[in-house]
Amino acid sequence: MTRLADSIFFLDESNVLPGDLLVLTYLVSSNPEKYLKEASRAVNSAAERVRTYNGDNSSRIAQVVSSQLTSHDVEVSDNASKAMIAMCKRLDIFVGPSIEAISFCWSQTSSAIVAVRCATTLIEITIANESAMDLAVSLTAMDNVLRILNDPTDPLTQMTIIDLLERMATTKPIHDSAARWISSDQVVGPLLEMAGGSGEIDPLLGGPALKLLSFIFSNVRHQVSANMNSNHLQGFKRALHNFDSSGEIGRLDFVDAVSSFASATNDTLIGTLDDPFLREKWLSLASVAQPKLKYVVLSSIARVIDPSLYTQQGKEPPDSLAFRLLKTFGAVNSRDAVDILLSLAKSPIVETRLGSYVLMHAIAKRAAGVKLMLGHKDFFNFLMDRDIETTKEGKESKYFIVKTVLESEVHSMLADDVVEKLQKVVDQGPFVVKTIAWEEMATE
Repeated sequence: MTRLADSIFFLDESNVLPGDLLVLTYLVSSNPEKYLKEASRAVNSAAERVRTYNGDNSSRIAQVVSSQLTSHDVEVSDNASKAMIAMCKRLDIFVGPSIEAISFCWSQTSSAIVAVRCATTLIEITIANESAMDLAVSLTAMDNVLRILNDPTDPLTQMTIIDLLERMATTKPIHDSAARWISSDQVVGPLLEMAGGSGEIDPLLGGPALKLLSFIFSNVRHQVSANMNSNHLQGFKRALHNFDSSGEIGRLDFVDAVSSFASATNDTLIGTLDDPFLREKWLSLASVAQPKLKYVVLSSIARVIDPSLYTQQGKEPPDSLAFRLLKTFGAVNSRDAVDILLSLAKSPIVETRLGSYVLMHAIAKRAAGVKLMLGHKDFFNFLMDRDIETTKEGKESKYFIVKTVLESEVHSMLADDVVEKLQKVVDQGPFVVKTIAWEEMATE
């Protein structure tokens, strides 16, 4: 069985046994109980090892393998899916035939389970290969995904498609073709409707849809922001107003969503800061008891401010807007923003301290941010204090704040003794151990 599977891919065209593919399919069809699983394993193994293919049977191979996506045996159908994905990742010659074969298999079934298998295989192929996405769109294969997304008669299958689209949206780096497709009106429109962007929120799908939209706005925005539909942005804002953010999970999802919206464009950040409801729900720490949630709020602000997270230079908010966000964060919490962060850095709770470090590090990546923090009377002493942090993660986070401050454009403006002290911390590394002189130990 292994030899038959290998011969499909590995032998030169002149050496391929003409009947190998026929023999393999005959054995499976004549005695599936005996040969089906073994054949699926062998074909999957061969597909994962293939690097070149000199034959002319790519269409027939794709048809035979894709036919097993309909198998009632979970292992067989899973092996078929994995084999097709592996074939397409390794050899472009299989991409077109595989997409056509998946589409045909999909068109012949009324089973939601088979449809999900087809969707999973197709999306994995298009995630890995930009030309595959272009081909899948041109062959209308992606329309099958959209059909399920828009079918309200089967909300559980809709939920599965949303999960698969989340896989696409969170792939880094996401190629341009996938970014364009997943941010298009035909995808974003139905998601906004589920999330309450045009009316009532769907009780089952609203939360997952809003989460997916957050990923689309945050991970795809820099590649397609020039084509971002203003109606989508307004719909997303309405969805945020309609979203039930009560409870820890609801607040976590809301914070992720509103920060994604705020980071989409400078205008959406301004709109968020001008909106009393959104800015209070996002930035307030007053009602946040859970350390994990406090960390999420702080890191979400950092995600908007940190210029290194924007893949296209010039897409990050200007300093004036970033500092307006910090000022608003302080105003919402009735205290200076840097003062809040230094206070949180002294918390006995690890997550709270780490959250403050994440935001301080993001601020330090802007020269003006270094000036802002060094202007606080306690910030330099915080940087020099090597005893305040006890955890590995905390020591590393604090070390990188010092390193970023030292490497910033402000470096040349600092006093020599300040530079020397910062350089000493960097040279010592994050895990410096204080030594006690022998005379001092003897005295004790």
